[in-house]
Amino acid sequence: MSFLNHLVGAMPPRQFITRFMAPRRVLPPAPSSDFTQICNAESLEDAQHAFICAVEDSHLCPSLRFYIPKLKQHQIEVPDEHSEDQGVGAVAIVPPHLSLAACNTNGRGNWPREDLSQYHDFASSSLEVQISLDKDQDSFLDVDEHPLESDDDSVAGPTSDTVASFEGNTAEVELVRERLLKSAHALFSRQHRTFLFQVVICDECACFILYDRAGAVVTQHFDYIQNPDILADFLWRFSYMDDLERGSDPSAIPATPSEAALLTDAIHDLLDTFQHSIDEQEAPRVIPGAEHSLDPSDTYPVHKIRVVDSATGDTTELVVLRPFAGDCSLFGRSTRAYLAYDIKARRLVFFKDTWRANDDCQRAESDILRDLHANNVPFVPKVLYGSDVLGTDGVPQQTVVDELSTEQAEWRCTDTPLLGHVHHRIVQDIFYPLQNVRGERELIQALHDTIITLDTAHQKMGIMHRDLSYQNVMLDSEGRCVVNDWDSAGPFTPDGGAVGTLQFMSIRLLDNEDLPNEPVDDMQSLFWVLNFVAILRFALHYDRLRNGLFVNNSPTADDDRSRISMVKAFSLTDDSLYRGRYRSAALTELIAELVDDWGQYQRAVLVLSGTFIRESELRREMLDLAPMPSYWLEKFAAALQKYDAEEGAARVEKTQADDPDPLHDSDGSQVAFARSKRKVVDIDSIGSAHDDVSAACGSPQIVRPSKKLRI
Repeated sequence: MSFLNHLVGAMPPRQFITRFMAPRRVLPPAPSSDFTQICNAESLEDAQHAFICAVEDSHLCPSLRFYIPKLKQHQIEVPDEHSEDQGVGAVAIVPPHLSLAACNTNGRGNWPREDLSQYHDFASSSLEVQISLDKDQDSFLDVDEHPLESDDDSVAGPTSDTVASFEGNTAEVELVRERLLKSAHALFSRQHRTFLFQVVICDECACFILYDRAGAVVTQHFDYIQNPDILADFLWRFSYMDDLERGSDPSAIPATPSEAALLTDAIHDLLDTFQHSIDEQEAPRVIPGAEHSLDPSDTYPVHKIRVVDSATGDTTELVVLRPFAGDCSLFGRSTRAYLAYDIKARRLVFFKDTWRANDDCQRAESDILRDLHANNVPFVPKVLYGSDVLGTDGVPQQTVVDELSTEQAEWRCTDTPLLGHVHHRIVQDIFYPLQNVRGERELIQALHDTIITLDTAHQKMGIMHRDLSYQNVMLDSEGRCVVNDWDSAGPFTPDGGAVGTLQFMSIRLLDNEDLPNEPVDDMQSLFWVLNFVAILRFALHYDRLRNGLFVNNSPTADDDRSRISMVKAFSLTDDSLYRGRYRSAALTELIAELVDDWGQYQRAVLVLSGTFIRESELRREMLDLAPMPSYWLEKFAAALQKYDAEEGAARVEKTQADDPDPLHDSDGSQVAFARSKRKVVDIDSIGSAHDDVSAACGSPQIVRPSKKLRI
């Protein structure tokens, strides 16, 4: 993890306190404090005890208590954030060195001073403290030419060209900074909050950090031995702040035990339904990661969240535990997907909690979905509840760090403007990922219907989806297509940059991220979705080269953009995407046709760019045909007809095999039948790459065929 491009600093500490911790009433003066013993400590444990004793001896935090957080054994054994409980969207359990929570008694009560550690309580933790005894572990470098304080905000910043002069860059410092981020991330992911404070102690210096979904603002260092009043004032004000002022989301409160039981019982019932389908040898529709909604890590508190529909004013309360999916990022949209229990409807629903871009050109997803329905665009989910999340003042919850990133202030030495975000929530019915298709026909039908959705949305509303992937082309319980996740949707904008999921992005956008999305890019993304799910579910074999298309790709690495583009372009030059891969001739022929078409299109694009010299009428024609949904819709419709013909022929063959007189049925009448061409394929090796893709995407277990197959 990194602060890269998400850091603002270095703000004077007193200015930080005044801006973010202004009291709503007149407070008594902060008690005098002495923190000398912290930097005199010989070990981290001694420093932790010294900090707690200094705070408690001066009564800086009445009704609050610092403690040394510890983890339970099964939490300690979690290897990293990518594999916690093998859950989808898991976040590493990294506790701070000190955590602040409400006292169970008035003040210290009967807690013995020698017992300062307790199991980390992610439900009540409100402030984090990180301690380093070695000054060489300082994560941030002070800008020496700036004074500790500056009240002149009219001076333009920044004062340096890059953030390198502000962030330390040794390997040891980067590890310390990574711990700061992981600790903040762990708490953000398990609570519902708008921002979070951190105190960082390094030798004799300290600084404050405020995190929100836009980024983090960090203060200049101050010597807490020479200036103990700064640290004391911070802690004193914090102790008098309410939960809202400390960053908690007021729309989310702890659920009662009976409310928590409603959720867990409903999830158990859902999982039992999945298991029953498997036991009955049916093709189950499952939700990857659903079992992790019950939180085997035992670190996610159960919350009750009030949601509102901005269109109707209707409200309900949802009980949630742990998200089963999402991008789980600390900064950015930070989307979390939950199985939630709707108390009013008395059933499970899908709940999406996200921080949308605060951009005038990007509408809220719930508004887009309502407009799609109003314009009779088919195969889009209904919004049960959807709105921006309002604060107690009736204003949508928004990030604040982005405002500081462009503030004209002498202290600012970082020059990266940050994108603001607005808190948004949507409640929908539960749908299933596309890899739950029951056969090749259902896959072809789903993508056929997706083209209709995209075409209708573009014709009636002038918008593109711009982020098609296997995760947002979904299925309802009957197997019909549902095109979801319209939060990136929008019209063509000539000055816009490329939008989308890297693994399913068109080659054109991969090659130039500054290009705006066009309808042709949605069409090509659909092609990669088809290949991904077909390979995942129905391929008889494939080599490891295909892994380069979809697996082990970093969505932030520039070299990965060019590598994925190269692998995709290469796959359009031969028959490796379809030859001998599938039982279904209809699916094989469809992919073969699409490979040829997109190959011609890609070569035509290269001709236009001057990279490729030879040209043909077909290639020029594909430049006109590729953006047209009707062209691709015709091919998917033809594939459905071919598939139905295959199935009909197969049924007739089976009837003939079962009937001693194949030319007559049971009542003696003659029947017509056709034999499809069949050949024997020798499969030497299925290939372990199947497991790689399956593990990466959380797909249902794929049953491998025998070596001799008739197709």
